[in-house]
Amino acid sequence: MIRGFFEEETKHSFAEQPERILDYLKKNITFHAEEEYDTIMATPVGVLTMKQGSPLAQKILFVAICRSLNVAARLNPVTLEPEYYRDGEFHSVETEAAVLKEETESAVLTLRAEDGSAWKYYQTWTIGKWNGTVFETLNYEETAFNGKTLALTLEPGCYRLITSMRMPNGDQHAAYRVFELKAGEAKEIYLETVKKELDELLEHIELPEITLEDLDGKAHTLNDLTKDGPILLAFLGTGEEPTEHVLNELIEIAEKWNAKDAAMAAVLRTKADLENTTFQKARAAIHNMSLYLDPSDDAPAIAEKMGIDAEKLPLLILALPGNIGGRAYAGYNVGSVGLMLRLMEEAAKA
Repeated sequence: MIRGFFEEETKHSFAEQPERILDYLKKNITFHAEEEYDTIMATPVGVLTMKQGSPLAQKILFVAICRSLNVAARLNPVTLEPEYYRDGEFHSVETEAAVLKEETESAVLTLRAEDGSAWKYYQTWTIGKWNGTVFETLNYEETAFNGKTLALTLEPGCYRLITSMRMPNGDQHAAYRVFELKAGEAKEIYLETVKKELDELLEHIELPEITLEDLDGKAHTLNDLTKDGPILLAFLGTGEEPTEHVLNELIEIAEKWNAKDAAMAAVLRTKADLENTTFQKARAAIHNMSLYLDPSDDAPAIAEKMGIDAEKLPLLILALPGNIGGRAYAGYNVGSVGLMLRLMEEAAKA
C-alpha cells in the first residue's frame, strides 16, 4: 500500500534522504489528542489514509515507509525515536535531537546497588526523560546490572528515577528523584532497598496436617516435607495464565534459587500437567523441586488457614518446620516468587 501511495519521484527522494519523510509527516499528518487513545496505535495505512495519528503512530509510519522503500529503520529501543540505518549506524531523524547529539556531549549516569540482581526494570525501577510536558519513560527492559553497577549513556536533560520495592505483606515502598544531567557530566546514584527486617513480615500460623502423594503414589505429610527446613509449597494451575506467570518468574530467578538451595514442592492437579511446556522449563531450571498430587483435596484447608482464596491458583505457601505457615499468596502477584525466596532465607536463619 505504501509503495503505491507515493509517486516514484517522491519515493526516490525519501529513500535518498529519509529526513524528508519526517518533513512530509509534519506537513500532512495531524494529531488531535482528544480523539486518540494512548494505548491504541493507528496502523501506518490508517494514518496515511486518514491523515491523522498520534506522535507515536507517526513514528511507526516513518519506519514503515522506510522499510517499504528498502531503507533499514527502527524505533530506538530506549527512546522510541525514529531512526534509519546508514553508513554502519542508526541516525535519528528528529531534527532537534540530531542537532543536540552533534553539538553536545552525552552524559553518563551510573546506578549503584548493593545487589544489582534485585533491580529489574519495570518491576523495581524506571527512568524517564522530561519532554517539555511529561516525563517519558525510557525502555531499559533488556538492560541489567553488571554486578553492583549499571552505566547509562544519556542525552543532557531533566530525568526522573522511580524505584519501587514490593514487600511480602503486599505493601510497596516507592521513591522518586528528579535531577538534571548536563553535557559531559558523570553522575552517580545509589539505589537502596527498604531497610525493614524481613522477620517482622513472617507470620506464624499453625497449619493442618495434610497428606500429598508423590508420582509413585507414596504418601507424604506436610511435616515430612518440612523436616529439613522451609519449603515453598505451590499448588499449581498449570496451563492457566496466573500459574504461567509464576513459573516464568521462577525460571528468571532460577540461578539465585539454586544458589540458595531452596526447596519447592510443586503440587499438580493431574499427571497430565507434566506435559505443560512452561512447567517443564521450570522443572529443568530448578534443582530442588519435588512433585506431588493432592488426591484428598487438602488445598482448601491450608488456604483457609492462611487466609487466601483456594480457588485462585496458584497457591504459594511458605511452609516452615512444625506445620507452620510463614506467608501465602493466591493467584499471581508480581515478584512473589522472589519475595518467598527472601523469606525462606530469613526463616532458615531462625
